[in-house]
Amino acid sequence: MIALHDVANVASADRPKELRIARDAARGRIIQVILGILGVGGFVYTARNFTLARQQSELNRRTLELATLQAHEQMETTRRSLTQNESAQMTDRFMRAIDQLGSEAADIRLGGIHSLERIAQDSPRDHPAVMEALTAFVRRVSKTRSEEVPQDLQAAVTTLVRRLPDSDRGRLNLRGARMDGLDLID
Repeated sequence: MIALHDVANVASADRPKELRIARDAARGRIIQVILGILGVGGFVYTARNFTLARQQSELNRRTLELATLQAHEQMETTRRSLTQNESAQMTDRFMRAIDQLGSEAADIRLGGIHSLERIAQDSPRDHPAVMEALTAFVRRVSKTRSEEVPQDLQAAVTTLVRRLPDSDRGRLNLRGARMDGLDLID
């Protein structure tokens, strides 16, 4: 139809040839229009995909940030819980060792002294309290001892000698303690 319009003013002898040329030109224009539409459609499709990919990338980044934040919070919660558990365990160990110091049996008191020494080594924070407990034990036991030095008294003094002085909060109070006969080497 377009081609007929193009050849309407052409002489009838040249008309079939010009009609063929006009049809080819019309087909070319239709193909160009279709390709143009497809090109614009492809551009719109690509632009839309790019926008969606960018939005997905941003969503992934935010999800990763949130997951990282949650992991850090979980680690901090775990660290606090572990610290609390260690503190509770150390308090329990300290209380049991103090109870052992008050026992009537010398071997149980020795166990308490060695437990306190280990607590002082493991926990610089508890070191001063351990030293106070041991010095109180030495003062109490040394005043009531006979001439022979009890094994638990010697162990307590040896533990005081082996302490970590950098963790002390001051001088050890051994006023009034009977120190004669004790091995104070080192």
